[in-house]
Amino acid sequence: MAILAGLVVLIMAGLVLTAIGWIDSHEPIQSGTFTAQDCQPRPRGGCIYVGRWVRDDGRVTIEDVRLDGDIGADGTTIASYRPAGIINDRDNRIVHSGSWVEGARWVPLMISAIAAVPLAFEMNEYRSRAGTRCRSKVEPKSFE
Repeated sequence: MAILAGLVVLIMAGLVLTAIGWIDSHEPIQSGTFTAQDCQPRPRGGCIYVGRWVRDDGRVTIEDVRLDGDIGADGTTIASYRPAGIINDRDNRIVHSGSWVEGARWVPLMISAIAAVPLAFEMNEYRSRAGTRCRSKVEPKSFE
């Protein structure tokens, strides 16, 4: 039963994040360059890069911002920034490398769809253990 509840919560969270991603998709995205200045260790290895982001036209600079992604060998990467929206980068102090900005709309939906598969199997197992599976109303034939 706990597995069912966990899968339902995962699916619902994915659907909510997908809806937020679609709502936020009309907000402008600014392109720029992120330069790493610090590497904060992650619990499972790797880094959370913290540094400076400068918009392509040089008119906006953000200090002490985290990068959602990896940097190149020179310590920089092209990154995007969405300052407005429900889940906005201004409040979260984060910029995104690569295609994650567009992926924010699709990844939670894919996670929900993938979680729906084991949920269907678990629900089937739960119903069969509970004895509520459909039973045939046809009487067996006698061969006497």
